Amino acid sequence: MFFQKIGLTLLFALFVWGFATAFFVLFGPIFLVDPDHERFLPLFLLLEMSTALLLYLVILCYTRIDRTPNAATKFGVWGAAAGLFLDTFSLWQHTLFFPTLSSGQLLSFAIWMVCAYAIYLILPLFVDHKKQTT
Repeated sequence: MFFQKIGLTLLFALFVWGFATAFFVLFGPIFLVDPDHERFLPLFLLLEMSTALLLYLVILCYTRIDRTPNAATKFGVWGAAAGLFLDTFSLWQHTLFFPTLSSGQLLSFAIWMVCAYAIYLILPLFVDHKKQTT
């Protein structure tokens, strides 16, 4: 089950990672503030809610193409694994990927990223559970 259509799964995962990375390259200086700043929590919550909504839409698109059982969960597991691997490299080479971000903004990005990957793993479980119960 988890190895069927793996190429498609990884392609979607690469799209998600690329979109998120490009967003923070372009808009990181606007949306990422030092965690000690008073605007951190509202911006963090806005980013996470937007992330959840966009991931939900991507999962719906993915499951329209991959109709195998538990396709959303497969996407969540493989997508999170691939994204975590790629983000390890992007954080390690942050001067290449995010040259305009301060140390506080990088910490803010890492905090967003950890929560986003939790959403990436949990949201597909709900989508698959809903499909199985309806």
